[in-house]
Amino acid sequence: MAAETKGRTSPAGGVPAPLTLDDLTADLIWPRLLRAAALALNPARLGIAFFAVIALMVVASLARSIAGPDADLFGPRLSALAEFLDAVFSLNGRAAGQALYDMFVAAPLALLRAAPLATLTGALLAVVITALAGGAISRMAACEFSLGMTLPWPQGIAFALKRLSALLGAILGPIIIVWVIAALIALGGLLLRIPALNILAGLLYGLTLLIALFAALLMGAYALAKPLLIPAVACEGTDAIDALQRGYAYVFAKPLRLTLYIAILAFEGALMLFVVGALVWGAATLSHHAAGAIAGDSGRDILALAHSPVPAADTDTTQNLGLTARPTAWLIRLWLGALWALWAGYALSFYFTASTLLYLAIRRVADGQDMNELWLGPPSPGGPGGSSPGTGGNGSAGAPAPTPTPTGAPSGLTAAATPEGSGIE
Repeated sequence: MAAETKGRTSPAGGVPAPLTLDDLTADLIWPRLLRAAALALNPARLGIAFFAVIALMVVASLARSIAGPDADLFGPRLSALAEFLDAVFSLNGRAAGQALYDMFVAAPLALLRAAPLATLTGALLAVVITALAGGAISRMAACEFSLGMTLPWPQGIAFALKRLSALLGAILGPIIIVWVIAALIALGGLLLRIPALNILAGLLYGLTLLIALFAALLMGAYALAKPLLIPAVACEGTDAIDALQRGYAYVFAKPLRLTLYIAILAFEGALMLFVVGALVWGAATLSHHAAGAIAGDSGRDILALAHSPVPAADTDTTQNLGLTARPTAWLIRLWLGALWALWAGYALSFYFTASTLLYLAIRRVADGQDMNELWLGPPSPGGPGGSSPGTGGNGSAGAPAPTPTPTGAPSGLTAAATPEGSGIE
């Protein structure tokens, strides 16, 4: 008997088809993460991210207008994040712990003391905007990656609005717990001011360290779990508590694999942001020099004013350009800001898209749940459950044959797969 030929078979004649890269990587998980860059370029998700960046810029500007230039909502936490990453790469545990404290407690507390109203209002609006954009982008990316379907942006936004409380709880839950622990420790510290009772405070300081150790563990794990929290709500349709349980459980169950996947996505994201940033710089530079080629000295001065990193004050040079020079430069600067907001929008779209793929991948490793399975709503009478496998974005099969699609539902979805609240209408 002739030996059986392994591999794929071409449709005609039964001739074995050559193996492709997709065949060799079909059973691997990490190559599927590389789809994040392309999925983040989806116009609908990119548009949501772009307008989210614009909204965040407006919120930051309003906070500065209320409390002055010192009310920087994002700068201190971003600086603390950079210090934390630097400490991790240099294996400096003391600096990493200090940076975590700065991110969770010191930086927000300093802002609250300097500008309480602007900080509370601005931070709340910023978190709501981030939750809505993240929930919508994650849901849309999950539908395209897992089910191979495109979810329109209004349905993505509607999904995020319906689960806004779960999204906010998932983001803010660990932060609130850490602040409560810090407040309790601060109240206990009042005993140090009272003679005799300060001895009791010294005896109980071991308990204080134990509670603080739990808070430090919560903060450290949050650094890895944070990218999983919004996708947990988007992919599972769950509440904040379950999302937090899933995120932290995956961190402690597969920390090395999770770190590896994060490193892969971080390298991909850095490469793509470099490419997109180079294109943006190229467009800005070309427009600057081409527009000023025959614009004369006054036109080139306006362009130089618009492209300067900091808006120039009223000087003799700018005043000599005429009354309309500064408004013209402001308009050009506005368009340049929109161009860079598009770059930042891609960064935001990539973050939430990559986080969604990261969640599906680590769920596959930790729980054995297929990456093509996605929550589609509560079970309907006589229908299958809410978590339904589909023919995923990678073209893999194995899902049960779909029942006829109801009128108005996207093709490839069963009648039970489009219940109210799933984000798919």
